[in-house]
Amino acid sequence: MSALARAFVAIRPPPPVLDAVARTVDHLRTEHPGLRWARRESWHLTLRFLGRVDDPDGVSDALGTLGDRPAPTLRLAGMGAFPTEQRSRALWVGCPDGFDAFAGLARAVDDAVAPWGFGEADHPAAAHLTVARSRRAFDAREMIGSVGDAPFGPSWTADRIVLYRSTTHPDGAVHDEVVSVALRG
Repeated sequence: MSALARAFVAIRPPPPVLDAVARTVDHLRTEHPGLRWARRESWHLTLRFLGRVDDPDGVSDALGTLGDRPAPTLRLAGMGAFPTEQRSRALWVGCPDGFDAFAGLARAVDDAVAPWGFGEADHPAAAHLTVARSRRAFDAREMIGSVGDAPFGPSWTADRIVLYRSTTHPDGAVHDEVVSVALRG
């Protein structure tokens, strides 16, 4: 397989969870058309951003060693923003339930890809699903407050991790699955 210009490892929530996120995002999208809203098919929880991957086969094999890891149980709830709620550039849905298991899996991904030239991650894993971005800072406090801490759909067992190739298009990023690794359920 040829090199990947931009890649990451992530968990994709199941359709019932994505449906719950969509109901809220569709409402917010109507009220805040100036934001760049991520498409549903691109929603995921990033375990590790890799950037350029020169040896996708080697990284895929390395990720395959994680199949004996337990599959974490996760639940999305609430919203937040990066870098701050008052001067936001990204709006996200949180994942407070199962965060420790998610963080452990992210560390395992870090360890698996380290021999392939990927050093420590720039920052610790933050379990979140980005729903909107903006080139200019915006105040997200009202949006975040309107959503509250309510869960988005049911809890689910994240039974696989995926290596994605990401390409940027004028209407947003497109993520193509390169390899999927089943976790121990």
